[in-house]
Amino acid sequence: MEASNSSSTLSSTFYLTGIPGYEEFHHWISIPFCLFYLLGITGNCIILHIVWTDPRLHECMHHLVAMLSLSDMGMSLPIITKQF
Repeated sequence: MEASNSSSTLSSTFYLTGIPGYEEFHHWISIPFCLFYLLGITGNCIILHIVWTDPRLHECMHHLVAMLSLSDMGMSLPIITKQF
């Protein structure tokens, strides 16, 4: 069986270049991605704030929800692109 990737160069870095063919729309396409990212971070912060401030929510189930929210933020925050 023939290999599906026939390139012979190895690269140690990966650059995400966007959606091919839509280079002129990259700025417009990035707006919904940014809004959904901010919506997710805001929602996780709201969950953490509510569980932290309401004493009725200091139970195991709500601590689990808070830990899941923290892990979601911990996995998504390092993905923010950095300027070179």
